Amino acid sequence: MQDDILTINEILNRLEQALNAKNVAPKDIANVLIGNEFTFTNDTLSGLDAEDKDDLHEQMIKPYNALATAWKNAMTNRGIAPFQEYQKDRMLMLTYKFQSAQHGLDWEYKVTPDQKCVEIITSPAKGVDIYGGHVGNYADHYIFNVAQEIQLSAHATIGGGHINIDEKSAFGNYGDLDAEGARRAARVLANFMQEFYTDAAYWEERDTDVPNSPFPKDLTYEAGKNNTITKTKQEDFEALIVKFNQAGWGIEKLADELIDKVFDINLVEASKRESPHYQALNTEHLSSKEQGGTRRLEVRRVPAQSTRQMLMTQLTRIAGLLKVAKERAR
Repeated sequence: MQDDILTINEILNRLEQALNAKNVAPKDIANVLIGNEFTFTNDTLSGLDAEDKDDLHEQMIKPYNALATAWKNAMTNRGIAPFQEYQKDRMLMLTYKFQSAQHGLDWEYKVTPDQKCVEIITSPAKGVDIYGGHVGNYADHYIFNVAQEIQLSAHATIGGGHINIDEKSAFGNYGDLDAEGARRAARVLANFMQEFYTDAAYWEERDTDVPNSPFPKDLTYEAGKNNTITKTKQEDFEALIVKFNQAGWGIEKLADELIDKVFDINLVEASKRESPHYQALNTEHLSSKEQGGTRRLEVRRVPAQSTRQMLMTQLTRIAGLLKVAKERAR
């Protein structure tokens, strides 16, 4: 019965793609590897009132564990057991792994806690597979439908729908590139960042959580003699891009400079060391300090997705910015 449902869903997804152009992955995102962070909450989690992170953690343990257990039960009813299950800081962590031998795809996701929400972290998948095919089908059936079943929903300002874009497939930064190829990959990244910042109004209208992921224009500081001049980090970003264009850095050097000179302040009262994380675009995982992790750009100024259709709308917008970024880098 379960296999029949999945087969029907797969057919419906394919028909949806064939009949609706919105469900076909744009060329510039089709082969890009994308990792998603879906977040869901309910009245109990969203209504917690904590003095600090430690207090919030204590308050979240019971309601989060109840929801993680409900998620596990919903998946068990679908015939899927956790690949891994363990406790961390007294909170239940779940990993669901789908392998090609049994499911026809290699993809996984983790169920974890985040501040006042349940966070679902997926492994990377090609854009074309998210728009249609098994990954899209499984995201619908095993993430969004499960969340709805246990009465979890996306929230305007709690969590977020962060989208992780793979460095190699998005910007062309292959390990065997010659010097010019590496510089071009960095230009694509720099251009994409410029286009995303220019497109700020689109994302601001949809994601009002400014402190968690501000644009450089939202970050101001006092400069000049006796701190008489108010500057924005957007000004610092533009100055850095001029320097980048003259110097011809690669992606790692560009990311390092951005972290040191642009992403060094934040709006959530985090330490300076944490500031690079709390930005509309997070370049931490592209820097020279990234060792052994997935090299990616994290797009953070994205609202939590309530449906896969909402995610595809966001990815289509990102694909358009990426297309312009590539054209400008020629």
